[in-house]
Amino acid sequence: MFPLRKGLVNLTDRLKHLPRDHRGFPVPWFVYRDAAGVPDFRVIGPGKIQIALRRDLCWVCGGKLSHRKTFVIGPMCWIT
Repeated sequence: MFPLRKGLVNLTDRLKHLPRDHRGFPVPWFVYRDAAGVPDFRVIGPGKIQIALRRDLCWVCGGKLSHRKTFVIGPMCWIT
């Protein structure tokens, strides 16, 4: 695993376990990884949406959600 990028010292416990990319940024749970394990932040990993919904998992850290759930969306997403 690559070291954490300089300046990112205040990661929460739920994010500390995440793998890091070559720049030292944590790779969110939902991010697609190619056959070599290189993350592509533009792509959602296969089946991640269904897995997260079925198992009540956090989209970012992959951990179990509690009974209180919050979804971050923009105003246009709410309208549509």
